[in-house]
Amino acid sequence: MRKRRRLCLKHQVELMTCRSDMSNETTKRPLPTMRELVEDTELSIKENAFMVLLNQKPPKEWILEHPMTKLPYIPIARLEYLMTRIFTKWWVEIKQVQTIANSVCVTIRVYVINPITGETEWNEGIGACPIQTDKGAGAADWNHVKANGVQIGAPAAETYAFKDAVEKWGCLFGKDLTRKDFINYDPLLKTEPVSEADKTAQRESARVTTLIKECKSLKALEDLRKDIKDEHTEIFAAKFQELSK
Repeated sequence: MRKRRRLCLKHQVELMTCRSDMSNETTKRPLPTMRELVEDTELSIKENAFMVLLNQKPPKEWILEHPMTKLPYIPIARLEYLMTRIFTKWWVEIKQVQTIANSVCVTIRVYVINPITGETEWNEGIGACPIQTDKGAGAADWNHVKANGVQIGAPAAETYAFKDAVEKWGCLFGKDLTRKDFINYDPLLKTEPVSEADKTAQRESARVTTLIKECKSLKALEDLRKDIKDEHTEIFAAKFQELSK
């Protein structure tokens, strides 16, 4: 019996050691180098350009004034159009519906497929709308709640929650409409990295341009005709006219 217990205890210790080793193997990851953090990859350049797009100021014709609050806003139809136009695929999940004081409060999560990375991303939003009561009744007088009070309040709260969620993607969705300061994201834009093939072509083009400029005779110029490209046509013609005088 003692021998069996020793064996069981030994087996448990070996199993715990094995799990510990496995845990160490899965959690130990090489840290990124400084170069990997700061260098511009093709993906990072595209992501930056996409961020700049999302943070452009919305056109003035999109912005309306709310009839009650007098604050600027973008209509829900425009926001839904932008979501479809930019992300193509998106969907909404209602996380919670509750009553706080005399209002319907809705919390939602809006999912999108990032068109650059192909990954699923989401933002959460919260919105509330008071439940309407009969004229002259108190806001919390449940005996005088309008028959369609919840029917009107719940969808309106979801609409506010949707706007709250999508605004977090950028200024284009109305994030900064009521803010005094505006952050310009344009400096994030950078040119696409030039490939080695393109660099070689640029050097060759520059070499041919220099040779054309240095030609002293029509024969030497004609010898270069086989090397000229479209970008050399104008300078070749000018040099030909100069040497023909």
